[in-house]
Amino acid sequence: MKREDDGSIITRLKDHGIHITKTRIVVLRTLLEQNTALSVFDINRLLSFSLERASIHRVCKDFLQKKILLKVPDFNGE
Repeated sequence: MKREDDGSIITRLKDHGIHITKTRIVVLRTLLEQNTALSVFDINRLLSFSLERASIHRVCKDFLQKKILLKVPDFNGE
């Protein structure tokens, strides 16, 4: 999938009323570049640097609340 530039990612975040941080930009870029649902583990694995899973969880929670993400439970309900 095509790589999103920081400007379009920042615009998306601002349009949804989300404060801009490096972590949020990196996580959203990672999600947009994939054609499948990702877990927090998958996101962390795809990043070029390591983030704490708690940080990724918080970002994803913010994205869910602001309707940037949809939650797709797996067969185990995770």
